[in-house]
Amino acid sequence: MAKRTEQFRSAPSDHETQSSRKDRLTILIDSDVVEFFKKLAARSGALPYQTQINAALRQFMENATATEVSDLTSNLRQAKDLIDAALRKISGSKGKRKSL
Repeated sequence: MAKRTEQFRSAPSDHETQSSRKDRLTILIDSDVVEFFKKLAARSGALPYQTQINAALRQFMENATATEVSDLTSNLRQAKDLIDAALRKISGSKGKRKSL
């Protein structure tokens, strides 16, 4: 019986699943930015410059999303604190009403 060689690959990470689809597009990027990434890519063992630009954009996107969620959470906490303070003030003023 002939030997069968099988290669197993681990399940794709979330990043691989999200980025499995690439869009081809044409954009204008400042020359110095492109040169910066090309110089990084020229280093031994470095990823291609397009991959590095994509990684930098992804990192920016993920950090921006995390900041937006953090800001939303902070805003909701502030709103809750204001509502709680207003309710305390309303509850406290009920006992202080003068009889007419």
